[in-house]
Order: sequence, then C-alpha cells, then structure tokens
Amino acid sequence: MAKQRTAHKPCYHCHEAVFTEQRYQLNIQGEELIFCCPACLSITQTIIEAGLSDYYQQRESAAPTPSQGSFTLWDNPDLQSDFVTYITEEQSPSERVNKLHTALPSQNKRNLAKAKLYIEGMHCSTCAWLIERTLLRQKGIKYVHVNFSQEYLSVEWDINSLSLSSLMSSINSIGYTPHPFQEDTVKKLQLLNESNMLKRLGILGILMMQIGMLSIALYAGSLLGINAHYENLLRTFTLLVSLPVLYYGALPFLSRSMLNLKNKQLGMDVNVALAITGLFISSTYAVIYKEGEIYFDSVAMLCFFILLARFIEQKSRVRLRNHSTFLPKFAHKIINETTKNTLLNDLQHNDIIRIQQGETIPVDGIIRAGQSTVSESILTGESKAIQKKIGDTVLAGSQNHDGEIDIRVENKNADTLVKNIERFLQRPDNNQRETNTLTNQLAHHFSGFIIILSLACFTFWYLKGNPNAYWIALSVLVVSCPCALSLAAPTALSAIQAKLRQQGILIQSSTTIENLSHIDHVIFDKTGTLTTGEFTISQIKNLSTHTQDQLTYLASRLEASSKHPISKAFNPASNIALNTKIFLHLGVQGEIEQTPYRIGSVKFCQQWHPNTLPPALPNQDSMTQAQWIGLCDKHSLLAWFLLEDRLRDHVSSSINYLQESAIKVSLVSGDQEQQVSNTANSLGVTRYYSQQSSFKKLATLEHLQQESSYILTIGDGINDAPLLSASYMSATFSNACDWVKNSSDIIFLNKSLKGIEQLLTANQRYKRILKQNFIWAIGYNIIAIPFAMMGFVTPWMAAIGMSVSSLMVVLNSYRLSQQT
Repeated sequence: MAKQRTAHKPCYHCHEAVFTEQRYQLNIQGEELIFCCPACLSITQTIIEAGLSDYYQQRESAAPTPSQGSFTLWDNPDLQSDFVTYITEEQSPSERVNKLHTALPSQNKRNLAKAKLYIEGMHCSTCAWLIERTLLRQKGIKYVHVNFSQEYLSVEWDINSLSLSSLMSSINSIGYTPHPFQEDTVKKLQLLNESNMLKRLGILGILMMQIGMLSIALYAGSLLGINAHYENLLRTFTLLVSLPVLYYGALPFLSRSMLNLKNKQLGMDVNVALAITGLFISSTYAVIYKEGEIYFDSVAMLCFFILLARFIEQKSRVRLRNHSTFLPKFAHKIINETTKNTLLNDLQHNDIIRIQQGETIPVDGIIRAGQSTVSESILTGESKAIQKKIGDTVLAGSQNHDGEIDIRVENKNADTLVKNIERFLQRPDNNQRETNTLTNQLAHHFSGFIIILSLACFTFWYLKGNPNAYWIALSVLVVSCPCALSLAAPTALSAIQAKLRQQGILIQSSTTIENLSHIDHVIFDKTGTLTTGEFTISQIKNLSTHTQDQLTYLASRLEASSKHPISKAFNPASNIALNTKIFLHLGVQGEIEQTPYRIGSVKFCQQWHPNTLPPALPNQDSMTQAQWIGLCDKHSLLAWFLLEDRLRDHVSSSINYLQESAIKVSLVSGDQEQQVSNTANSLGVTRYYSQQSSFKKLATLEHLQQESSYILTIGDGINDAPLLSASYMSATFSNACDWVKNSSDIIFLNKSLKGIEQLLTANQRYKRILKQNFIWAIGYNIIAIPFAMMGFVTPWMAAIGMSVSSLMVVLNSYRLSQQT
C-alpha cells in the first residue's frame, strides 16, 4: 500500500497545500512559517525584510504560486527598490553603466528601467546565449547581457512597453528561473539547488547500481547460458527499475529540451534528451517483443554522469564566482545616545552608526569613537588586519574584529567603494560578448550539425546492414560536447579575474588581461603614483619674526583653496584667504588681512625674490621623497616647509621586474626637475620628464609612441586624464578620482604597485590555460566523433566521454584561481 502524504497547514505565501516531503520553513520573530517551495520562501523573506509585512494582513486573496511561472508580485515598485533602477533614454550608455539612478521615472518622458536578476539553472554559456536571444525578441528590450560565470542578467527595457513580470516569465518559459539579485537570497538558492542536485544524484546512483546488478546477471547469462523465462524476468525487472530513472533522473534534460524545442532553439539538452529517449524506447521495445538488446544501464549511466559533471562544474563556478561583498541590510544608527536599526538605504551623510565586534562595516565612514582592528582583505587583497583609531577611514565590506567603534557616514550605500567596484565589474565587455557570441553560436549550430550527422550515420550503417546502426547513431549524438567549447573562455576568464580580485586588482574586460602581453613600455606619474601622495611636514625653517604656529596658519589659509595632495599636509583652514589664485604646478597666491602671500615651489617664490634658494635636503632613506615649499610675501621669504612623501610599497621591485622583462620604464611628472630626478635616480629609471602639464604629458606620450606602440600608463589625477585616455592601456588606484577610475582599464585596490608583476604573470598563465582549454575542447570532438561513427564507442562510454570533456575544461580553468 502506498504511503499516504501528510499535509501541514497551507503555504504562508500562496496557500497551497504543503506536504512533509516538500516543506520549507522560515522563522520570523519566533513564529514558524511554512512554505510549499523555495520561491515562496524567498519572496516572503524579501517582503518582510523590506518592511512590507502588512501585505499579508491586507491582501484579499493568496498570492500566485511562483513555481507556476507567475512573477506579477515583482511589478510592485516597493519590492523593486533593491534591484531595479530607472534611467532616461537621453543619458549616454556610459552614464547608464557608471551612475546609479534611483529617481522614479517622470510621466512626461519615455523611460527605461534597469534590473539585475539571478538566473537559476544555467549550466553552460550557450544557456546565456539562449536567454539573451529570447529576450531580444521581446518588444521594449533595449539591452541584455547575461554573465554566465556569475549567473546574473543585466537588462534594460522600456517600462511603457514591457513589465518586469512579463520579462521574467519569458525567461521562465525556456526553463530558467529568474530571481531578484539579492546576495542573501542568491546564496540560499545556490545551497538549495546544490542540496537538490545531491539528492537527485544519490537516488540516481542507487538506481544505477540496481540496474547494473541486473544487467551483469543478463550479461553473464548470455555468456554462460540462461533460461529464456528467467532472462525475460530479469529484463522486465530492469525496465521497471528504469522507469524512475526516466521520470526523476532524466527530468532536467527532458523538460529543458521540450522548452528549447518549443522556442525553436537547439541546445545540448536536446541532444541528451534524444539519446535518452531513443535508448529507453528501443530497450522497452526489446523487452516487450523479446528481441534485441536492452540499454537501460546506459540510460542510467548517461543521466548519472552528465548530472555529476554538471554538479562538479557548478560547484567550481560558485568557487570562482566573484561575489559582491555581503553587506548587512541594517545598521545601528545612534540617535540621542540610543541605537536604532536603520535600513542601509536610509542612512545619510554624517549619520553616526555603531559597529559592534565581529560585524561587517556597512558603509564608508570615519571613526568617531573607539578603536579596533579591521580586515579589508575582501576589498584590497591585504590579508593582515589593520589597526584603526579615531579619525581613520573604514570601508564598507570590511570586517570589524575586536573592538566596538562609532563611525560617521561619509558615503551612502550607493556611493561606497564596494558598490563602485561592483559597478566597475558589471560594465559591459563588448569584446567578451562578441567572443562568447561566436563560441555560443558555434556550439548552437554544432548541436544541430550533430543531430544531422547522427541521422546520416544511422542511414549509412543501416544501408550497410549493420545491426548496431541505431546504437552507433545514438553514440554519435551523446559523445559530442559543444559545452566544452562554450565553457573554454568564460571559465578561464572567471578564474583569473577571481584570482586577481583576491590580490586586490580589478580588470575592466577580457581584452585587458589578453593585451597585457603586448605591453613594451610603462609610464609612471610621480606624486600619488610612485609615491603615496600623503605629504607630511617634517621641518620648518623660520626666516621671519612670526611663530611657527602663525606660519602654519598662514599656509593653511592659502592651501584651503587648493585640491593638490600637498595641501592636505597643512590641514587647510576653513577660513580661506581672499582673492586666491592657483598657478598650475607652481603654487597658490592669496590675500590675508590685505597682505598678499604666496606658497609653493622654489621657482614660484623666486618670482618675488630672485636670489632666494632653499636649504639643502637632509639625508633620507631610499623610500622617502622630500621637497622644500616656500612661504613668502612681497617683502621677504617667511619660511621653508620640508614636505616628505614616501614611495609606495613594492615600487623598486616592480620597476626592476619590468626592466628585467625588457619593458621600458619612463617617469613623467609635473614636479620640479630636482624632485623628479631624485626619485628617478633612486629607482634606477634613466628616462624621466619633469614640469609636465597635462598637454605636455600628452605630447611626451606621442613622442614615446613613435618607438613603443603598446604603452601602459599609470596615474591617479585629473591632470593625468589625457595621458591615460591616449595610452594603449591605463591603470590607477582606488583612491583616484571617479573620472580617472571609470576610464581606466585596471584599478589597484591595495594601492600597491606589486599588482604590475601580478598582472603580467596572470596574463601568461591565462593564455596558457585558455590555449589548453580550446585544444582539449576541439581535439576531443575531432577524435571522439569519428570513433563513435565507426562504432567503437557504446552509448555509456559516450556519456562518460562527454561528461569528462566539460569537466576537464572547468577543472583546468580552476587551476588559475589556485596558483600563486
């Protein structure tokens, strides 16, 4: 007698009946809520976390069941706030990518919406191509890009022509389930999917062993002799055990292939489904009519090995995936000396929040009270925890270790460094898309070619009178592996990006890592690039009757109008000098109490006092760069300030590495001759250019391009912008201005030039692994398909071969993320 299913109370979200074997639970404030499926659980959790739990008290009927393909709930603007932004068509594509637009659309303009969705169920980049192709058929779709490696979809659409629920339903109609891209939800879905796949593999493995034992008995009987009655009984039992294999084990292939065919698309699932149904139908025919061979064991092995390969491949992709930092949804905001949980999006500039021991810092800010050690490894790749005290900057995504701190919010949620990194990584890579489109189209047409080849193979052997013509055709259908070809490039690129991300390096596109091998010349800016750009006053030579405090005060009022890194050394005063004028690369002039003053370079002070010379520079260590800055009025020189700036970590070793690699090195700076020559000589750089304005830097680049076509320029300031734009490739640091970061190919998050050596080494490994992947993917099909056509490969052997082919590509790429 069949076991009766035990029903619990209805699903909290859709009111469907919930049975013991399919229940999902969520505990909210001590109340245990029951759900029929993970989609209902996920939607309910999102509604409650968004503060919209009143929905369940006010609704007049149950919500539609998400598993039935209804996504109308996501048309609610309140629920869209986390993953949908609104933009106008008047904005340029670069503005759409690099700026976050949260304003609601106006009624008098034709507006676009932009969303990021997690796509559940993709197993190769051909799936990504299929989703893009399907969506582009929809009226109102303006832009679509599916990132297979990270399993998300970026889409822009006209909200007047298409709703979000219709868009999500289109994706669902071809067998993939879309979800709002919310990190905690994605993680839970991935864990649930992994659990379901393991369960399916476990049950399928047991059934495969049972069928295997029955098949061994049949094989032994055919060799040693067996009674026809017992042989038919064993064949019948094998058929019965195979039925759940077809229903449960083959369901992912059969359902996906039906959807593909319904949408007039071909994919690897179509080939696998044809092979499975072909083997099962012919074996069932053999059992019923008691003639011919049975291949139920091949059906079970085919399903098991392909599912196993996909499980391993998915686990590897999850490890390689470059997740965004998991930020908390709430922060402890301090209001009248008490703390209140506040949504991250509601925090404003200058709000004070408390970060407790062990918590993740939710926003960029400055410590106002307390001290602690903070780990920034997820952002900069620096594994060592950093001591933080009052006045220090902390970054969203960092981990607070051993102390409670209060911080003042500097950047709201949308403007934090980690969000900027996320947007940088999501910028469209047109070259990568073109490459993936070519490989995906090849894989797509390859599937159709294999079906035609299988039919031709069957026809040939059938006309030749070969009794195994049918099995040979099925082997050809199974043994081919277009997935390996479509996985070759994306998995390698994801692996190397993940490794570089761990080391604190962001790359803009696939071409960046590929083109690094062409670099034959590197140009460095000086201040803020070779040096940290964080100046300090180490000495003051007082030449006047003023006190040192008075001199520093005068300097701070003059420097208050300047944005140059040097100005920060004087702690610029809020009371700015009058009639200030900045002289580019020279200094600042202004009036204080009706007296004109100047502060700046030696050359700048000499314009008023021609015979003035600065003191001799004191002895310094090789990592320190120093310069004298003068303060004067029209009557006399008042003081000299000695400013010191340290070289960045790994500067010497990085330049030595470049020179040993036969890559030319040049230093192009706007600083004075003496300062630039001192830095160049200490680093062993023989080619340097001083007193370079923005346009002079551009002219210098054009001169250098006559002998070097592939120049990498590294700078950090607006004055470097023309140079960075005109170079073959450009790099900057995370503390550079937004314009420079948005136009750069590479960003060093850890503010270390060690990244240059890491990049060039990564380029060599990436090219080697990519070449191996393509050789394997193409070579396997060239060898395996002819062998199958000649009848040397059985269906179960073909299933193993096809699975191993995809696995080899993924595991080979995974090596990139493990190598140092």
